[in-house]
Amino acid sequence: MKEVSIINYPYGNVLSLIRAFEYLKIKVNLIDNPRDVKKSNRLVFPGVGTFKNAIDFLKNNNFYEEIENFFYLNKPFLGICLGMQVLLDDSEELEKTNGFGIIRGKVVKLPNKNTANKIIKTPHMNWNLILYNKNTNPIFNLGGRYMYFLHSYHAIPIEKNELLAYSIYEDIKICAIIKKRNVVGCQFHPEKSGKDGIKFLESFMTL
Repeated sequence: MKEVSIINYPYGNVLSLIRAFEYLKIKVNLIDNPRDVKKSNRLVFPGVGTFKNAIDFLKNNNFYEEIENFFYLNKPFLGICLGMQVLLDDSEELEKTNGFGIIRGKVVKLPNKNTANKIIKTPHMNWNLILYNKNTNPIFNLGGRYMYFLHSYHAIPIEKNELLAYSIYEDIKICAIIKKRNVVGCQFHPEKSGKDGIKFLESFMTL
């Protein structure tokens, strides 16, 4: 039986994610001890809330360095929503806070207005169409599917080839999926996106 480890972050919809993996007949290991990270073959960090609080949690609970080592071993890693954002260099949320920097780029607040000077509601909370860039890894091809988003900040990666998919919200291009080697991040919540979200998690398990 395939296994996946999930960091037990208190603000990460962990229960919904466990149920989604169990639907796929995947054994889930819920990690509270950072020493268990190195024993994992696949690791997931789900998160909602603020960038700084997530980084503080990882550092204060000794997860940060273990995750960095996990990246170095090139094992499959999935960051969901805020868990994706912390993969980037830094975020302006609350105060400038450094992330892992495994994906070059920054996290910024969604603008108050779009190009037509229309007021934009935040947080972005909606089902949005997934659009794919050319040469996207076919295992993550959910183009034409709708996924559930809930966020007020969004990631802007520097390397175009690391941006696999995006969505459009009020004329704003939202980074939806990023990937570098075996590190994957998604801004949407697959655990709340029905059968298409399940398909995305199933694709991650093939890495």
